[in-house]
Amino acid sequence: MPTSVTAVLILVLFVMPGFLTSRVVGLAYLRKELTEGYLALEAIALSCLNYGLTSWLIVTFWLKHWYTNPLYFAEVAFLVLFIVPVAIGVVTIWISDSAFLQQIRSRFGLTNPVPTGWDHFFRHSGSCWVVATLKSGELIAGLYGPNSAASSYPADEDIYIEKLCRLSPSGEMEELISTSKGAIINMENVQVIEFYDLASGVAHV
Repeated sequence: MPTSVTAVLILVLFVMPGFLTSRVVGLAYLRKELTEGYLALEAIALSCLNYGLTSWLIVTFWLKHWYTNPLYFAEVAFLVLFIVPVAIGVVTIWISDSAFLQQIRSRFGLTNPVPTGWDHFFRHSGSCWVVATLKSGELIAGLYGPNSAASSYPADEDIYIEKLCRLSPSGEMEELISTSKGAIINMENVQVIEFYDLASGVAHV
């Protein structure tokens, strides 16, 4: 831990901007626990990227003596240390999710930053019908909608569906159960889980 004002200043200037960028990207692309050394190096590298992108502003700040004005100093410091690092993280997520970059990854065999197929599906799926076949052979069906949720890596895979469907004797979905508050399905108990488009006509509600 920092033991002096200088050490704290170095930490704020060369670690915090990169740490913010890393945390923003980490909200979209979850990773395994990394070592403190790796996280520190990553934060420093991202901070360098931040200062590279804002170098024109820093040079202007110095040449025009904006540091003599407390208001200008505070505004530029807040922009460089907080706003730009967060913006870098948001843009990184946007670029990583773009169709163009997905094509580049496919062409060159690059690893998808989304860790599992489970996370990839729920990242892009939207609302859909869910049919889960348990290992016991029992079927559970329902609506995965805006009030539903699915776990993310590295947590165990489970899904909350907000409404259950009534099933016919042959296993077809007939209608949503009006009194249903949904169900949580743990994938440890599931043999296969299927997803269908809401407009597919699989369920008649």
